[in-house]
Amino acid sequence: ATAQVYWGGNLKNHNDGDPYMPSNCVNDPPWSTTNNDTCDPWKVWRTTISNKTDSLLPLGDSWVENDQHGNEQWADFTYLGLAQQFNTIRSMGAIPVLTWESEPDMLPDSLTPTAFADRNITANGSYTPSCPNTSYPCASTKHFNDYVYAWGQEAAAYGHPFFLRFDQEMNGNWFPWGVGDATNNNTASEVIAMWKHVHNIFDCVSDATFTAPAGCVPATNVTWVWCPNVETSSDPLSEVFPSGTDAAGQAYFDWAGLDGYNTPAHQGGVWYTFRNVLSGGITPSGSTAWYGNSYQDMVNLAPGKPIMLAEFASTVSTTDPTAKATWIQDALQTELPSVYPNIRA
Repeated sequence: ATAQVYWGGNLKNHNDGDPYMPSNCVNDPPWSTTNNDTCDPWKVWRTTISNKTDSLLPLGDSWVENDQHGNEQWADFTYLGLAQQFNTIRSMGAIPVLTWESEPDMLPDSLTPTAFADRNITANGSYTPSCPNTSYPCASTKHFNDYVYAWGQEAAAYGHPFFLRFDQEMNGNWFPWGVGDATNNNTASEVIAMWKHVHNIFDCVSDATFTAPAGCVPATNVTWVWCPNVETSSDPLSEVFPSGTDAAGQAYFDWAGLDGYNTPAHQGGVWYTFRNVLSGGITPSGSTAWYGNSYQDMVNLAPGKPIMLAEFASTVSTTDPTAKATWIQDALQTELPSVYPNIRA
């Protein structure tokens, strides 16, 4: 029998460039659904485009967000209104998948303050949010442990399950938390240590820089998704793998994840099939970078863990207008059922 798979998509509004959405679809779900907008992309998707009920809805937030006055604010669970948004998702019969990024929002990754280097988060450093508009409230300096602890306790109090995809693609160097990022120059060991430290705080497990307060409630409703990018010769999964268990005996993640794209412009002009993206097999001419067998390496690193394809897609072919549709059809109808049994979302 074919295994059941959770599925969902990153639904965008018309203004964000989705040509399938009517022009009055101006907000993304779940906010559009919560606000009962005249046009809700989620409802359009379910009733007009796909006629299917998706089981996952992704959304994303950073540790620091800009308010309507241009001032940075600490974005904890309550500030973001996540309980309301998550409940909206649950009311539609789906599960929230939150991508949670340890950086200030609205800044290019290259301009992320060095305070957010992985080593500083693990060491319980601090950050003072910028406040250019002093006519309105400014956020105070806060230590990272205090922020993460408050977030985790609010998540625990919420109580309902959700996926937490924290600091994705950490094996690459394009995010400020990743290995070799140009701003912070994080090492692989620092990436692992920071992941484990944040997980410890959610689990109420003391470590070298965090002492769990009396009354700390473990956020057991959070399903942790460890989600690297598909590997190449320069960024293998194994170098950032958070192995072992914490002092409470809990593994450092619940689901494995992978992000991967077919983008010939970044692949020496070579078109990668879905299987090439996940299992490798091609070295572009003149390139020393190759896609490894990410799926099998993930299975070997985390045996028994379900795998989520958190981000995957194909660009449009410049020579064959049907190639992208064929790529997606092959992925969903052939490859996933027959070749990748551990992929469950």
